[in-house]
Parts: sequence; structure tokens; C-alpha cells
Amino acid sequence: DRPVRAHKGTFGRLLIVAGSLEYAGAALLTGLGAIRAGVGLACLATPEAVGVRLLGLVPELTSMLLVEEAPGLTAPAGWRRLVAEVPNYEALAIGPGLGRQPATLRRARNFIGELHRPAVVDADALIALAESDRWWHAVGGPLVLTPHPGEFARLSRLPAGERLSDDDDVRLEAAREASRRWGQ
Repeated sequence: DRPVRAHKGTFGRLLIVAGSLEYAGAALLTGLGAIRAGVGLACLATPEAVGVRLLGLVPELTSMLLVEEAPGLTAPAGWRRLVAEVPNYEALAIGPGLGRQPATLRRARNFIGELHRPAVVDADALIALAESDRWWHAVGGPLVLTPHPGEFARLSRLPAGERLSDDDDVRLEAAREASRRWGQ
């Protein structure tokens, strides 16, 4: 139930940093999921070439088109804009469909390190973190990490070829231990 006198500001503001030319749908699905979950205002921050393809597909989803240095590749100025805009949001979601270009992964990792707001980190943003040794030391704010088994193996630095057990009890204990170690 929602209060009768509620408005969109009552239910929070979420900044979604997602999407690339190859994975525009991931950004759109993240925004749609946020709206369906009940967030008051969801803003999709995505490269210009991605955003213009998505505008209006989900009318409730607002957008922040980020300056590009190449089609679908957010320029440093776009990442600086994100840092400046973060205080206007209560929480963030980062990673779905960002792409795995080295510049994107490096910039996403640096961006996450500067966050002091709660954030859900998923998909390519998890890959970005995993590329850095002891990545959790550079994290500034509270994160909810959502790795699938392969992403978990990367974040945990499991030896190549080693994978997480299929046993749910073993997976739960591994997640608890990782949560303690990473502080997330």
C-alpha cells in the first residue's frame, strides 16, 4: 500500500549506469525492473548513441545522455558528469550491459571507488572490479554485489578453471565469507 498523499519523490531516486551499443536491452530491462519494483524516479545514464535508441520505450524511465568519445563509449566528461550527479540520487545500479572495453572497465572501477551512496553492482561492473587486485579496498560506499558463479570466481580470484560448487550450502558459505572479507 502506498500513502494517499505520496508522490514519486516519496519512493526514492535511482541512477542506473548501464548500456552499450551491444547490450542496450540490459539497460532498458534494468530501468523497467526498477520501475516495476516501485522506485519513484529511475534515471538511465547511458552513452548518447544508446540513449537515443531507448528514449520513450519505457515512458516512466528518465534519461541522462552521456557524452561519448566514440559511438557507445562514454567519454571521461560523461563519467565526470555522473560523479557530479550522484548526490541527486539515493541509490545507484551500475553495470548491466556497460560493455567490456578496457576504458569502460577502468572508468567504471574508478567511478565505483568514488561512490558514497548505496549501489547495486552487476554484470560488467563486477568484471571491472575483478580486474583490480584487492578491489574492495578502493570501494567508498556500501555495495550489493550480484555475481553469477563465473563472476564470483573472478571476484574471488579462484584459480583458472576452478568453479564454485553446485551445492547451495557451499555457495552460501562462500558468499558469506566473501561478504565478510570484502565488507560488502
